[in-house]
Amino acid sequence: MITFDQLSIGIEFEPQDSKFSTYGKLLLSAISDWPMLNLFEPRDLIAELQKSINKPLTFENLNLYLRGLDIYVVDNSWKMEALVSLMQMFTYYTGDSLNHEVTLGSLIEDLTQYYQARSTSYR
Repeated sequence: MITFDQLSIGIEFEPQDSKFSTYGKLLLSAISDWPMLNLFEPRDLIAELQKSINKPLTFENLNLYLRGLDIYVVDNSWKMEALVSLMQMFTYYTGDSLNHEVTLGSLIEDLTQYYQARSTSYR
């Protein structure tokens, strides 16, 4: 799975209007917004979400989790910000017809494969 640093470097060399640049920026935003110390990597965010949601990390399950958060609970507003970024990834990825089988892990795997294939051109 792609690391935060690999993703940051990949985005830096990517055209701004690239769909992968958009996915990557949304993922970096979600990682930065999630209210947990020492959460630096996409795999860490997935692990935290798995613990909280305990279901496949689909758009629908992220949305249900988001709607269940109480904004008045400490740190929930940051979770909400992160979840909105992740849900934007899904919307951008699938367009108007959301595929309920697409998971956050599969989106990140697509990013990983894309940037690993291009990594030699960054050197």
